[in-house]
Amino acid sequence: MIDQSAVLDPLLLRRAAEALTETLTTQPDRDERILRDVAGREFTGVVAADGMVRVHGWLDREAWAQFAAVLDPLAAPAPAADGTLDPRCAARRRGDALPELAASPRPRRATPGRRRR
Repeated sequence: MIDQSAVLDPLLLRRAAEALTETLTTQPDRDERILRDVAGREFTGVVAADGMVRVHGWLDREAWAQFAAVLDPLAAPAPAADGTLDPRCAARRRGDALPELAASPRPRRATPGRRRR
């Protein structure tokens, strides 16, 4: 690492040091990491005085990938009939797509962590 510091750009040296640290650091096994990540999932909403709801949550990478795979197609830019570009930012498009996602029919299935009625 010391030899590389003379020839590497500081950013590349930092990345090399991070990679070395990650390699040398004891990593939890895959099952342990998955259990930890799943246990950290949370999602909540708080109703504001004006009736809007502020949402906040944490998802592990796999849960986010599944969620994004369903939401992103609904949140894609939608040009107008005359070809005008969609003026909405990505966050606004996702906000507009979420009610559409919630209203779409989905098969119900029991999943771990899901409360039964």
